[in-house]
Amino acid sequence: MKIIFNRRKFLGTIGTLPLLTKISFSQELENVNNEKITYNEENIISTLHEKKINLIIPPMLKKGDSVVFTAPASPITKGKIINYIQYFKEKGCEIVIGDTIAKQNNKHRYFSETDEFRAEEFNKFIADEKVTAIICGRGGYGCMRILRFLDYETLKKNPKIVMGYSDITALLLAIYKQTNITAFHGPVASSRLSDEHKKNLDQMFFLEQPNIEYKVSEMKFMSPIDKDIKIKGKLQGGNLTLVETSLGTPYSIDLTDSLFFLEDTSVLAHDIDRMLAALLNAGELEKCKAILVGKMRKFEQRGNFYPNRAFTISEVIKQYAEKINVPCIYNLSFGHVESQYIFPIGMDAEVDTKSKKIIITKK
Repeated sequence: MKIIFNRRKFLGTIGTLPLLTKISFSQELENVNNEKITYNEENIISTLHEKKINLIIPPMLKKGDSVVFTAPASPITKGKIINYIQYFKEKGCEIVIGDTIAKQNNKHRYFSETDEFRAEEFNKFIADEKVTAIICGRGGYGCMRILRFLDYETLKKNPKIVMGYSDITALLLAIYKQTNITAFHGPVASSRLSDEHKKNLDQMFFLEQPNIEYKVSEMKFMSPIDKDIKIKGKLQGGNLTLVETSLGTPYSIDLTDSLFFLEDTSVLAHDIDRMLAALLNAGELEKCKAILVGKMRKFEQRGNFYPNRAFTISEVIKQYAEKINVPCIYNLSFGHVESQYIFPIGMDAEVDTKSKKIIITKK
């Protein structure tokens, strides 16, 4: 019997297997506990099917639950997160402030604490069964340095809400990839807290309802869309710099059948170009069903990377959407903007360009 080996499909398949660190062509694998597992074609397919359908959604919040604030990346003080503390207090939640915030002394430059300290604090909250939600105080930089120290197995046994954006994207992707638990791309605790934010938090974490609907009057779209359409897929993405940085690691994003949402800040068009090229070269970008772009500064401006010849960020993203022939919807309120939607990674959603809505299925 002749076997046709498709390298890209094979690599894409093994990339979705949870907690694998070594592979050989004998199909013998080792997990992080150095336990050997032998896979054949039948149980690989079974494992992938189980991973796809068995999304773990953390419990909703209720009165009396403990909500933790921590800084797994850059430093932030309690005074900067007081509005979010007050919001959860008014909901009847018990508040816990991690030492990365409560005892912040700014002695670690752009980190809130050492790698070991930040990881240990996060693991402590993971293991605490009284903790229902972990809200990150700030992004900045630092999550990539602690991912390998985190206790994903304990988190899988005790799922809880984890929310943030920007550098926290690395943490969200790692949690989803290693545990299949939904992680929430949304505001950090130092973000602005408007009535709209409160409504989004209420809908996502406190109200029992089958769907969440965001009305996006400012929604725009670019070719290859030429008519009103509806696109369904699972939400995957975050800050593009961190998404691209995840490639080749155990925490790498899987864009299969996804609505790939991306945003970034302080980047030029050629930076966006390089990162999308990396995703394309890795065989990931073409797996998505649509690209959703958050509001970004200088989206239509030409930078000075090459005088008078630079592309705009908008033009670059359009090029890649056309390369893979998927719709691109942009000008959405998430990322480094004042008003932020909450996108649960791994949950199913639908974008309706006619009614200008994003509908997230909570199930």
